[in-house]
Amino acid sequence: MINLRILLSVQLLFALAMVQFTVAQITIDSISLRNNDLIYNPAVDRIFASVPSDAGAALGNRLAIIDPSTGDMSSTGFIGSEPTPLAVSDDGSFVYVGLRGSASVSRYDVQSNTVGLEIGLGTSGFLGNFFAEDIAVLPGSPNSIAVSRRNVGFSPRHEGVVVFDGAVQRASQTSGHTGANRIEFGDDASTLFGLNNETTEFGFRTMTVDADGATVDSVVRGAGGGFGTDIEFAGGRIYMTNGTVLDAATGARLGRYSASGSVAVDVAAEQVYFLGSTSVRIFDLTTFVPIGEIAFGFSTSGSSLTRVGENGLAFRDSSNVYLIDSPEFIGTPPVEAEIILGDVNEDGTVDFSDIPSFIVVLAVGGYQAEADCDPNGVVDFSDISAFIEILRGN
Repeated sequence: MINLRILLSVQLLFALAMVQFTVAQITIDSISLRNNDLIYNPAVDRIFASVPSDAGAALGNRLAIIDPSTGDMSSTGFIGSEPTPLAVSDDGSFVYVGLRGSASVSRYDVQSNTVGLEIGLGTSGFLGNFFAEDIAVLPGSPNSIAVSRRNVGFSPRHEGVVVFDGAVQRASQTSGHTGANRIEFGDDASTLFGLNNETTEFGFRTMTVDADGATVDSVVRGAGGGFGTDIEFAGGRIYMTNGTVLDAATGARLGRYSASGSVAVDVAAEQVYFLGSTSVRIFDLTTFVPIGEIAFGFSTSGSSLTRVGENGLAFRDSSNVYLIDSPEFIGTPPVEAEIILGDVNEDGTVDFSDIPSFIVVLAVGGYQAEADCDPNGVVDFSDISAFIEILRGN
């Protein structure tokens, strides 16, 4: 019988020499484009970016339309004066565009490639015109939107949340001064969440939306937001750009990721992404633990991070749109694989071909469940005897 202990030690040098390090495939492309915001429309697999007038005659005051798989770009016709915040209906049929030049919201019809509606946001004799700070389309109702309005030149800037069906405003609206600067619908059109991000009240608001309009049901003050904090709703949670996570139903704080910046969430893949100045950091959705990082190799003051397609992300700064693709890092759900003790090379069987892999794990001092043959949560020399017994059994 072969002495497996001697065989293990003899193969150590050979095994270490055969270690290979694989670099994950990551593609980062940049598209030069003056822009104010971007959004992804999964129904047509296209990114839409709002382009200001100073981009020039060819693209200014239009929506740029980008194919994320190729980077090819086209544009709409004139969309309105100084397009900025964007929102897309859940069926992908409309893109709504807040206009900073005309104090209104325009609606772009994706299928017909036309601007079919312009929605006035109101005015005040003292405060002047109202503009869209944030827009949210009612789930299941592509013709209806909620708008968080703002003034320009006064503080506080908030001018209430209003609901429109087409261009017709519903009667009830929330109060101005202190309210929901940023808004996100929950799973249906009856519940709207909002965050005050301009005064120290920093209240997280739950609003009811019905045929009459929008009303505030509850406010959780000091819920974890801050000045300029934005929010995303996903899977019953509110994700803030400062890393804080709330239970959307109660406003209770569930935890915090050790990151800040524009945030995107992939519930199916159990991943949360935060955009920093030099990288995107990836976290486990449930445990709040960092699980990866995609470095850019450059620095940017980016925003509007969004998941794109199967394995992509997109974000923007004032002069560029960036596309990231990484099948190994982005959108890949955790696999609940069966652990076979001793199958260190993970080929489905335990045999002599597992010896080099076992030695490498042991020598490097890392952890692999298949090499933890005792098992006690640690790979160390006590696993050698257990590994030998498993080999003998096979």
